[in-house]
Amino acid sequence: MNSRDVAEKQDLWNELNDLWMQRQLRRRKGRLGLLAVLSAVAVVGALLYVTSIPAPQQTLFMQIKGQKLDGRGIERGASEQNTYRAEGSVEIAETITI
Repeated sequence: MNSRDVAEKQDLWNELNDLWMQRQLRRRKGRLGLLAVLSAVAVVGALLYVTSIPAPQQTLFMQIKGQKLDGRGIERGASEQNTYRAEGSVEIAETITI
């Protein structure tokens, strides 16, 4: 009789352990699903943000080198090396050498 009680208790503990493992697995799947949804929302938000920002007309490299910028009216000043004139205002740019 004593061994039967021990066997029944072990069966109960095994069933409880299986139920606990299934519960933990469901919770883990739920967390991973929520994390996947949040990641997808973050990626879509970042893509929408990036596509909403207008692209600059010229690169920074072209501005540093002193090239003419189309559509903005900036020309290189002849009197000084690092001065630009833009429609009546003066912009200062420094040359970067690497």
